[in-house]
Amino acid sequence: SAFLPIASFSLTTFSPPFAELLMTAGFELIGKTDLRFTDTLYKLLRDVFHYKPVLSKQQFFQLGFSQRKISFICDIINLVLQKHGQLRKVRGLLYSFDVELYVSVIIIINLSVFDDI
Repeated sequence: SAFLPIASFSLTTFSPPFAELLMTAGFELIGKTDLRFTDTLYKLLRDVFHYKPVLSKQQFFQLGFSQRKISFICDIINLVLQKHGQLRKVRGLLYSFDVELYVSVIIIINLSVFDDI
């Protein structure tokens, strides 16, 4: 199906933090046959996103159902974008906390050096 590369890119390449989350949760998507990829895709949509696809796996591989396939792929992209935004916010907070902590430690070290002079 022409839609599989779009789904694959969305889930494995677009957002490294999201791809890492999937790997940590045990969802391996790279190097699978189309059928195994689709099985894993449907499982992760159910388990991670609590999403019920508008297509069955059989319909996804059949000719036709173009409008439903496009809608399905758009839903996947939107779900990944939402999760990516959530992960970015969490990691951004952690990053800003790490930077603030680092700056505080540098200031304390600098002050203690001046106290010794």
